[in-house]
Amino acid sequence: MPYTFQDHTADVMVVIQSNSIHEFFNDLLEALWSLFTSKNEKFLKNVEKMRKQTFTIKYQSYDELVYNFISRFIYFVEVKRKVIRLVEDLQIHQGKAIFKAKVIEIQKFVSYLKAPTYHNMEIDLDRYYGRIVLDV
Repeated sequence: MPYTFQDHTADVMVVIQSNSIHEFFNDLLEALWSLFTSKNEKFLKNVEKMRKQTFTIKYQSYDELVYNFISRFIYFVEVKRKVIRLVEDLQIHQGKAIFKAKVIEIQKFVSYLKAPTYHNMEIDLDRYYGRIVLDV
Protein backbone atom coordinates (compact mmCIF):
# COMPACT_ATOMS: atom_id res chain seq x y z
CA MET A 1 0.00 0.00 0.00
CA PRO A 2 1.49 3.37 -0.98
CA TYR A 3 0.07 5.07 2.13
CA THR A 4 -0.32 4.21 5.79
CA PHE A 5 -2.18 5.81 8.65
CA GLN A 6 -0.17 6.31 11.81
CA ASP A 7 -1.19 7.07 15.35
CA HIS A 8 -1.32 10.72 16.23
CA THR A 9 -2.89 12.48 19.19
CA ALA A 10 -6.37 13.78 18.29
CA ASP A 11 -5.73 13.83 14.52
CA VAL A 12 -4.98 11.48 11.64
CA MET A 13 -1.49 11.18 10.20
CA VAL A 14 -0.97 9.71 6.74
CA VAL A 15 2.43 8.78 5.34
CA ILE A 16 2.75 8.41 1.57
CA GLN A 17 5.62 6.97 -0.45
CA SER A 18 5.01 6.92 -4.19
CA ASN A 19 6.90 6.42 -7.46
CA SER A 20 6.10 9.78 -9.09
CA ILE A 21 4.47 13.11 -8.31
CA HIS A 22 1.40 12.07 -10.28
CA GLU A 23 1.14 8.85 -8.22
CA PHE A 24 1.75 10.82 -5.02
CA PHE A 25 -1.40 12.89 -5.54
CA ASN A 26 -3.45 9.83 -6.50
CA ASP A 27 -2.16 7.96 -3.44
CA LEU A 28 -3.10 10.98 -1.33
CA LEU A 29 -6.57 10.92 -2.89
CA GLU A 30 -6.89 7.22 -2.03
CA ALA A 31 -6.03 7.98 1.59
CA LEU A 32 -8.54 10.87 1.70
CA TRP A 33 -11.15 8.65 0.01
CA SER A 34 -10.57 5.97 2.63
CA LEU A 35 -11.21 8.49 5.40
CA PHE A 36 -14.23 9.93 3.58
CA THR A 37 -15.84 6.54 2.92
CA SER A 38 -15.31 5.41 6.51
CA LYS A 39 -18.10 7.83 7.48
CA ASN A 40 -20.15 7.82 4.25
CA GLU A 41 -20.40 4.21 3.13
CA LYS A 42 -24.21 4.17 3.16
CA PHE A 43 -24.40 7.30 0.96
CA LEU A 44 -21.96 6.15 -1.72
CA LYS A 45 -24.01 3.63 -3.65
CA ASN A 46 -24.15 4.11 -7.42
CA VAL A 47 -22.05 7.27 -7.44
CA GLU A 48 -19.18 6.06 -9.58
CA LYS A 49 -20.25 8.24 -12.52
CA MET A 50 -17.23 10.47 -12.87
CA ARG A 51 -17.00 13.87 -14.49
CA LYS A 52 -13.88 15.76 -15.52
CA GLN A 53 -12.78 18.81 -13.57
CA THR A 54 -9.76 21.08 -14.01
CA PHE A 55 -8.45 23.25 -11.22
CA THR A 56 -5.32 25.24 -10.50
CA ILE A 57 -3.43 25.57 -7.25
CA LYS A 58 -0.87 28.28 -6.66
CA TYR A 59 1.92 27.61 -4.19
CA GLN A 60 5.31 28.77 -2.95
CA SER A 61 6.52 25.47 -1.50
CA TYR A 62 5.64 21.80 -1.84
CA ASP A 63 4.19 21.91 1.68
CA GLU A 64 1.83 24.64 0.55
CA LEU A 65 0.93 22.74 -2.64
CA VAL A 66 -0.09 19.63 -0.70
CA TYR A 67 -1.85 21.69 1.98
CA ASN A 68 -3.82 23.59 -0.68
CA PHE A 69 -4.62 20.36 -2.57
CA ILE A 70 -6.16 18.82 0.56
CA SER A 71 -8.00 22.07 1.28
CA ARG A 72 -9.39 21.96 -2.26
CA PHE A 73 -10.52 18.34 -1.69
CA ILE A 74 -12.39 19.43 1.44
CA TYR A 75 -13.85 22.48 -0.32
CA PHE A 76 -15.15 20.31 -3.16
CA VAL A 77 -16.84 17.99 -0.65
CA GLU A 78 -18.28 20.65 1.63
CA VAL A 79 -19.30 23.30 -0.92
CA LYS A 80 -19.58 21.69 -4.34
CA ARG A 81 -20.70 18.25 -3.13
CA LYS A 82 -18.06 16.56 -5.26
CA VAL A 83 -15.24 14.20 -4.37
CA ILE A 84 -11.98 14.34 -6.32
CA ARG A 85 -11.26 10.69 -7.12
CA LEU A 86 -8.46 10.59 -9.69
CA VAL A 87 -5.80 12.93 -11.03
CA GLU A 88 -5.56 12.16 -14.74
CA ASP A 89 -2.98 14.79 -15.59
CA LEU A 90 -0.80 17.11 -13.58
CA GLN A 91 1.28 19.98 -14.88
CA ILE A 92 3.55 21.80 -12.45
CA HIS A 93 4.99 25.15 -13.46
CA GLN A 94 6.79 27.69 -11.30
CA GLY A 95 4.40 28.18 -8.42
CA LYS A 96 1.34 26.82 -10.20
CA ALA A 97 -0.06 23.30 -10.52
CA ILE A 98 -2.83 22.45 -12.98
CA PHE A 99 -4.81 19.33 -12.12
CA LYS A 100 -7.07 17.53 -14.57
CA ALA A 101 -9.11 15.22 -12.41
CA LYS A 102 -12.17 13.04 -12.30
CA VAL A 103 -14.76 13.81 -9.65
CA ILE A 104 -17.96 12.19 -8.48
CA GLU A 105 -21.00 14.09 -7.32
CA ILE A 106 -22.48 13.29 -3.93
CA GLN A 107 -25.84 14.25 -2.49
CA LYS A 108 -25.55 13.25 1.15
CA PHE A 109 -22.45 12.91 3.26
CA VAL A 110 -21.08 13.15 6.76
CA SER A 111 -18.38 15.75 7.17
CA TYR A 112 -15.27 14.16 8.62
CA LEU A 113 -12.19 16.04 7.50
CA LYS A 114 -11.85 19.55 8.86
CA ALA A 115 -8.51 20.69 7.46
CA PRO A 116 -4.91 19.76 6.81
CA THR A 117 -2.36 21.11 9.24
CA TYR A 118 1.24 22.16 8.92
CA HIS A 119 1.97 20.49 12.26
CA ASN A 120 4.46 17.62 11.68
CA MET A 121 4.03 18.02 7.90
CA GLU A 122 6.95 16.79 5.84
CA ILE A 123 6.72 16.92 2.05
CA ASP A 124 9.53 15.90 -0.31
CA LEU A 125 8.07 15.65 -3.80
CA ASP A 126 11.54 15.07 -5.23
CA ARG A 127 11.39 11.70 -3.39
CA TYR A 128 7.57 11.44 -3.74
CA TYR A 129 7.20 11.30 0.02
CA GLY A 130 4.78 13.00 2.35
CA ARG A 131 3.76 12.95 6.00
CA ILE A 132 0.55 14.85 6.53
CA VAL A 133 -1.55 15.46 9.62
CA LEU A 134 -5.27 16.00 9.10
CA ASP A 135 -7.59 17.64 11.61
CA VAL A 136 -10.72 15.51 11.93
